[in-house]
Amino acid sequence: MIDDQLRDYARRTSSASRLRAEDVLVRARRSHRRRQVALSAFSAFVLVAVVAVALRPSGARPPVPAITGAAPDGCSVRSLPLPAGITGGSVIAADPTGRYVLGVPFPSDDMAPAVTILWTDGTPRLLPTGFAGTAVNASGLVAGIRGRLEDRRAAVFRDGAVVDLPAPTGATMSEAVAVNARGEIAGTAYLPGTPDFSARAVVWPPGQGAPKLLQSGGKDTFAAGVADDGTIVGTIGTREHPYRWTAAGTGTALPLPSGYRGGEGQAVAGDWAVGTASTSRGGEDAKDELTAESVVVRWNLRTGALDHGMRIVPTSVSAAGALAGRVGRDEPGIWRDGTVVPLPMLTGGTRGAAATIVGDGHTVAGWSATASGLPAPVLWQGC
Repeated sequence: MIDDQLRDYARRTSSASRLRAEDVLVRARRSHRRRQVALSAFSAFVLVAVVAVALRPSGARPPVPAITGAAPDGCSVRSLPLPAGITGGSVIAADPTGRYVLGVPFPSDDMAPAVTILWTDGTPRLLPTGFAGTAVNASGLVAGIRGRLEDRRAAVFRDGAVVDLPAPTGATMSEAVAVNARGEIAGTAYLPGTPDFSARAVVWPPGQGAPKLLQSGGKDTFAAGVADDGTIVGTIGTREHPYRWTAAGTGTALPLPSGYRGGEGQAVAGDWAVGTASTSRGGEDAKDELTAESVVVRWNLRTGALDHGMRIVPTSVSAAGALAGRVGRDEPGIWRDGTVVPLPMLTGGTRGAAATIVGDGHTVAGWSATASGLPAPVLWQGC
């Protein structure tokens, strides 16, 4: 099952729309291309839940999810409260302290303006409609996207308002996907090109002044994450190679395991980055990519060492190198020091995913299905 998930995870291709299902949005923080793709496993769950909601009598509300008992080692799960009128949702990001958490409501309509939930110390609020938050730092600065399709713009939520970020000269679209403790924001800008658009990884400095285009080597580049020291991880080409850029904007390819030719860089924290390696070179290999084998890769950016083949579909990496994501049959879990730790779900829940792991490596946020059939945003602690 994990092998199938990993293959699916690495075969994503871009489209023009923003899909707000949980797994897609989680990956939005790492690579715009994966956010713009066909729905993932959570999305399939959403489709089932949509049917359940449609059949629910008008005005009926799902029961409040019960809190499960502590799992071995003291790991426990609790649901996050939702704003009035919202019956389900999912976490997509959190700051490294866990004070600020971002999420999306369920159900959501991809054709409607985006809606983002921001929890501060556990209290939810809805951010201005039309702003899709993708990342938040410990100061509460939220990076994201305002607008849709060809009108989308990188933006931030700060001081109670959504503010557009300045675009590189000539850019027609832009997106912000990650923010670090200093307020540096990583993202992607789209400039007119042949035959479509040229994607360029960019970074906005603290205070969100004019962005810097990162070294591209004449290829499309996509930023996925930014570490607190300014290191940016992403991808060069269409899943052609995982890539890292220094704070100065110069780039180099990340090493791949023997026998692998391409892949993506998807997240970074501290000295650690995570992504995928594939036996194809992405878009360069066209149809060959459909049968490509892929594995999860974790890089130590300080030593240059890499590990691969972890039995998890990761969505986040901690500063200590732990991974959070999906394990088993669409269950939430952590990979730490070679061991997979399944996370408990809300009572009656059978599916879920860990979206983000905070700085201490033992607090995780994500979603769990409930006995009512709806997804609920949750926090795991002591894990």
